[in-house]
Amino acid sequence: MTQKTKYARTKLTTTSVCILLALALLPLVALAAELPPLPPPPPLPAPANITGATLELRVQFSQAWPWATVSWQDLWTVVQREKSIGGDWGDVAGWQGGLDDIAVGTDGQITGQKAWWVAKEDLGRGTYRWLVYDGEGGDLLATSDPFYLPDASGRPVTVEVPLVP
Repeated sequence: MTQKTKYARTKLTTTSVCILLALALLPLVALAAELPPLPPPPPLPAPANITGATLELRVQFSQAWPWATVSWQDLWTVVQREKSIGGDWGDVAGWQGGLDDIAVGTDGQITGQKAWWVAKEDLGRGTYRWLVYDGEGGDLLATSDPFYLPDASGRPVTVEVPLVP
């Protein structure tokens, strides 16, 4: 028997075994498709040693939002801190980025969301504001009212900003 013949037989045997195995597993796949989905896992308990809170931006898109030209994934958010009363604002290092996700309410309102973690040592600090741009380095679309960071561990601060084209 030549080397070429041995290779052809091995290839044929391997292919045949794979086909038979696939055919044998088809009833199991069909059975799994009929089973109800598993329930979601229970939520993990909150670790007792984590302190801090979340700062969350909620962007409400107007009904006239130009989705074809400005998608929610392109938007860029920046948190700024007031450096002097009634004066200069500076970007907070690390608190810049795109929206995390969007949701559609039962009323059809589309809301984008961005969240940052606030460490215990920063709780209660202020004054801050949130800026929304049409892209990183793009045009400013909205500026939030000034706000303070959460003042107690576990209590989030939510800032809402309407977006109109």
